[in-house]
Amino acid sequence: METTLLTRGVRKGGLFGPPHFRLDRCYAVVWVILALCMGAAEAAGQVGTVAGVVVDAAGQPLSNAQVMVVGASIGSLSDANGQFRIEGVRPGLREVTAQYLGYGTATQSVDVTTAAVARVTFELSASAVELEPIVATALGVERPQRSLTTSVQTLSGADLARAPEPNLVTALSGKISGVHIINANTPGGSARMVIRGVNSLTGNNQPLWVVDGVPVSNAASTGESIDGSVGYNAIDYGNVIQDMNPENIATISVLKGPNAAALYGSRAANGAVLITTKRGVRTGGMGVTARMDLTFESPLRLPEYQNLYGQGSQGIFQETTDESWGPRMDTGEMIEQPLYGGEPVPFVSHPDNVRDFFLTGQNRNMSVSLTSGGEDANIRLSLSRMDHEGMLPGFEQERTTVGVNARSVLTDRLRGNASLQYTSAGADNRPAQGYGEDNVMWQFLWFGRQVDTNLLEQRRYNEDGTQYNWNSRWNNNPYWTQLEDRNHDSRDRLIGSGSITYAFTPWLDLMVRAGTDLSDEFRQNIYAAGTKSVSSATGAYQETTIERQETNADFLLTARWPELPETMTL
Repeated sequence: METTLLTRGVRKGGLFGPPHFRLDRCYAVVWVILALCMGAAEAAGQVGTVAGVVVDAAGQPLSNAQVMVVGASIGSLSDANGQFRIEGVRPGLREVTAQYLGYGTATQSVDVTTAAVARVTFELSASAVELEPIVATALGVERPQRSLTTSVQTLSGADLARAPEPNLVTALSGKISGVHIINANTPGGSARMVIRGVNSLTGNNQPLWVVDGVPVSNAASTGESIDGSVGYNAIDYGNVIQDMNPENIATISVLKGPNAAALYGSRAANGAVLITTKRGVRTGGMGVTARMDLTFESPLRLPEYQNLYGQGSQGIFQETTDESWGPRMDTGEMIEQPLYGGEPVPFVSHPDNVRDFFLTGQNRNMSVSLTSGGEDANIRLSLSRMDHEGMLPGFEQERTTVGVNARSVLTDRLRGNASLQYTSAGADNRPAQGYGEDNVMWQFLWFGRQVDTNLLEQRRYNEDGTQYNWNSRWNNNPYWTQLEDRNHDSRDRLIGSGSITYAFTPWLDLMVRAGTDLSDEFRQNIYAAGTKSVSSATGAYQETTIERQETNADFLLTARWPELPETMTL
């Protein structure tokens, strides 16, 4: 449509000029208004409408989904039934997109006409939403990672679960930069963590461990030997943080900078490791998760031994000597040996006599968890069982863990959290460490290269009750050490915490929290008569009871100031 506007003699001066000039200007304004109205009427008749529904993969409607026409600033939100309607769409082939938080984006081509409403159905699939990383900081406060001025690295529970490991500290090996993990010297023993190098030559270099905002103990426990010495034939009972079940861990945050752990005092001078346990989620019902892991273990590398000369010295066999510089083996020479009742037998080598002592270990871990939650409350219950049969004969380790984590919105201003973890752990026949007869690896340093390990396994003692042994003076039969010199330990541990948060205003709240770490440990050592490390001819018996308790309480007043405007006038 073309509109021609005719004017006469219009000159500058405005509507308040001479009368004939004001009338001409009025005509011009009227013609412009008429032209705009006619153009709008014509445009209104040349647009179409797009309508439809947005559903999920199960066909359930999605409300408040955003539907937009690509290249145009028009769109709509779906209603409670997933229905939407967009009017004023130019005719032609148009791209229309639909998106919803937690779901993917869908795009369809729609042929829009003025004659009918274009119908379209969007089916959106659930997808993960990448959010800004949130980390737990001092006192368990969660903050965006980019807002921190200290070095923090976070590891998820899923990262730990990829390679199940009975010891939580060992499970962190190689997963966090700047953290050095020193593995245990014995099965089931203590592992150490050092953050950013050693800070003290004589003191403790271990970081502070915090579970759900409450400090807990990670004491590395090494028992004394029967003669009272610590480094000689002592037993490593492991560090107590391994009581934690990795399946119950949501995240682990390592605070590396000294300022990051300032709120915990001197105990955190070497950094802090913050553990956040898994919580119940809003499911609208009950969720069940079960998992079972089975791993095997065997010695990766053993010392290299020579297999030319057998037990003895200066080329002569000596039964009381604990070195292998005796006669040359595998020459057909017949030598009387105590393992064969003093009868002369061929003096032959047994290259694998050390490896034959070790078994193929197993580690079985089973866990199940129940979660339930709604608008105002959620809870998570978990139960796990770990059974570890080690590479050394007789060594067994077990752990049973029960966990509860609950949250509740009590009123509009008051909410509460509670977490509880009970662990019952124990082990039988832990190997000794250090330089001494009760350490089987120490024995293998002196092991005669002609000794048949299978004979030592088949017969651990003689008819008179003494050891059936390859050396009557210095060493024990390694099977005697593991199966006759028995030890047992058990530990019951309870870690619990609870907090109440009250909101005075939308920007001011107070959190009060208390937690405790309580453990009761029992140790028993039995040394059979004839053990080389015990001076008494009748053997020895030892019992030890250790109780630990730590209770912490704190409060935190938090104020969240509103953001300042971009411009201010002072």
